[in-house]
Amino acid sequence: MLLWLCVYLVAVFCLPKWADMLFVLAAALPAFAVCKATPIFGSRDCNTIRYPKRAYALTAGFMTSGCALLSFAASLLSRLLGGTATASGGRGDFLYLFVFSCLLPAFFEELLLRGRVLGLVARERGFGIWLCAALFALMHIQLQKLPYAFFAGLILTLLVYLTECVYLGMLLHFANNFAALLLSRLPDTAAYVAAALLAALFVFCFVRLKKTRLYADAVGLLCEVRPDTFFAGLHGAVWLFAVLTLSLGALYLIL
Repeated sequence: MLLWLCVYLVAVFCLPKWADMLFVLAAALPAFAVCKATPIFGSRDCNTIRYPKRAYALTAGFMTSGCALLSFAASLLSRLLGGTATASGGRGDFLYLFVFSCLLPAFFEELLLRGRVLGLVARERGFGIWLCAALFALMHIQLQKLPYAFFAGLILTLLVYLTECVYLGMLLHFANNFAALLLSRLPDTAAYVAAALLAALFVFCFVRLKKTRLYADAVGLLCEVRPDTFFAGLHGAVWLFAVLTLSLGALYLIL
């Protein structure tokens, strides 16, 4: 477990995007071979029938639209402060981003965070959810990515915890990243129209989602925080992951 966390973090922070994913892919098999006893949360059964499909669809719409709006707001703020927008690339860039920003992160980040890490902190319930979401946000390094990464991490962690299905997290993670990729290809005029539509979708999904049992269970779980017992029993691998994430993130920002 410690080997897997170290390899993943060093690759994410120190290598180009295409190289870090290939490096993680190459390191995944030996890392998992030496830590088979480490729990993967929800690896046996997927309790997706616990909630109706409508609740999952509303959650997906809520998360995707919320992340897009937070990303749009961060991009707009960056422009107002003198930053520059990233230009859209060609077809080759789209295929590259599809693989290295949609497919691979959805698999490896979910397996690491919602599989391994959540499996180690699941007994702490609410506090473990908040911690897992915070670590997921910190993995994304850039300050403008922190708000929507934390938002997405919180929803994904709640969903995987309540359904015990890491594969559902992978699916929603991929859908969210793919939607973000498509939105990033829009010209500026279309982006503002899309933002208005996303805002309407966000409000609609939130209002409808509040009436579901999934929402009630998620809120109840988040409010169940027991910090007095959490830190004493926290697995050493999680401490290492947190320390490395903060240290490498600070180093990245300084350099």
